[in-house]
Amino acid sequence: MRDDGMRRAEIFFNHWKFYPAKALEHRAFRAIAAPALRGRILDIGGGLGPYREYLSHTSYHSLEINPALSPDIVGSALELPIRSGATDSVLCNEVLEHLPDPAAAVREIHRVLRPGGRVYVTVPFLWCLHYEPHDYFRFTGHALRTIFEGAGFHVLRIEPVGRVFSYLAARLAEKWANLARKLFFFLPRRMRTLKPPCATEPGWGGRSSADPRTRAVPAS
Repeated sequence: MRDDGMRRAEIFFNHWKFYPAKALEHRAFRAIAAPALRGRILDIGGGLGPYREYLSHTSYHSLEINPALSPDIVGSALELPIRSGATDSVLCNEVLEHLPDPAAAVREIHRVLRPGGRVYVTVPFLWCLHYEPHDYFRFTGHALRTIFEGAGFHVLRIEPVGRVFSYLAARLAEKWANLARKLFFFLPRRMRTLKPPCATEPGWGGRSSADPRTRAVPAS
């Protein structure tokens, strides 16, 4: 489990490494998701809760499989420890590519959402390998639509985040952050080799907003 020093180091390095991409993602989130989300919100793979500050008007709950990140709920996206229809909105940012069965996770999201609830999702398209070996997929808009409609969602919008220049800026920031990590040679090795978290891909972004037309049937 990570101690506080490791977590602070991770935040520091990844803030600069993914600054261009995350800045775009946060801007999109503030403009599209934050005003539309209400009630009880489940943030799947919420990590340290980077979106919590935008959702003070809601009942926000983060879910992580890693208890060291101090989530509100510890559990897997493939088997959410939430009762059916108990959540008003779901966030799932940069998570699906790390799951061996993303379609199963989307079905679980549909199950825990109330009728008419909404889900806001981001996934990468052009992005380096990260969290290996648990980095399985890259998604096109067509793939997102197929997966979500197959789970019973009505897709409201799918659109890219960023273009060529933001992609190049993200790559440049990544190179500088990696160099900075090497320069901090005096830090313990485990702090200099932390894996980066998922980041929104500025080349596609795969931002998706969807709502379920029908409620999933609870498991018997």
